[in-house]
Amino acid sequence: MTIAVFLSEEIKQTSFPQLLLKWAEAFPDRHYILISFGKHLENLPPNCTPVKVEPQIKNRLTRYYWFNFKLPAILNRYNVSVFISTYPFLRLKDSILQILYLENLKPAVICDSRNYRYYRKAVVITTTNPVLASVLQKKYKFPEGKIKLLPLPAEFNETYKSDREPYFTSIIYEGNHDQVITLLKAFSIFKKLQKSSFKLMLINHSKIQNPLPELNSYKFRSDVEIMDGNMQKNILNSAYAFIDLADISAGISNIYEALKYGKPVISTIPENEILKNIILFSESKDSALAEKMMHLYRNENAGKPVAIKELTFSNYMSTLEKML
Repeated sequence: MTIAVFLSEEIKQTSFPQLLLKWAEAFPDRHYILISFGKHLENLPPNCTPVKVEPQIKNRLTRYYWFNFKLPAILNRYNVSVFISTYPFLRLKDSILQILYLENLKPAVICDSRNYRYYRKAVVITTTNPVLASVLQKKYKFPEGKIKLLPLPAEFNETYKSDREPYFTSIIYEGNHDQVITLLKAFSIFKKLQKSSFKLMLINHSKIQNPLPELNSYKFRSDVEIMDGNMQKNILNSAYAFIDLADISAGISNIYEALKYGKPVISTIPENEILKNIILFSESKDSALAEKMMHLYRNENAGKPVAIKELTFSNYMSTLEKML
């Protein structure tokens, strides 16, 4: 069997190439064609053939040229049986098995109805991003099994240690001020009832220097800190839990990032099937949020993204195999 994988430049910055090469090593009798525009992946197994192509996809014209002329030539040359694309595009006229691997696309790209024809063409759409899977399912109402969630194996999770007091974290946007105030009220309830040393770290994504003037008169202001957005990775990695106050389309990357680091997530987005066993849902009310925060505090394993933390590479590879 020959499997061709079209690697976008963005996907090369993720853990997917590591997973791909491990997959190839596990099946030395297969041939893997790794197609990309830029630099080849390094330390390739003997059964992997890198194919560098030009021109890069920069607009609709180059995309049309690539998918209608360059790609078919490569698929024919290597007698490819399975084509996996990490771009949200496929060959509409080919009869070979085609899979979409989507990682962390922008909401505008995910929900662009012009891409539906590619989603429909794919035998399966797979992603390590549960929120992306949720957005796709919500918009297009795919039949069961069309979207396969492949949580990132624990071997690839990044971990950071912190000497700070345990803390919850959330993000301040220019449009979610009222929700942040609700979170402060919830944190007050939590502090009064639990009498703990927990802190609240707020990551500032707004362009406002003082996005929360209400802190000056807040009873627990010494337990609340506003951090620059550039600190997000470290703050999320060291947090006890992430509280998502954004609309689902705005918060895709943030929820996903927290889950990748094995952090529980409390979210005020509407509950849905794909995410119901992965994150905790809460009404956007101070009492409801406080209840979820206390639930996490009292139950150490509650809300842990089990599907992401405990999935091993062998489980991941087994799921990939079932798609072929």
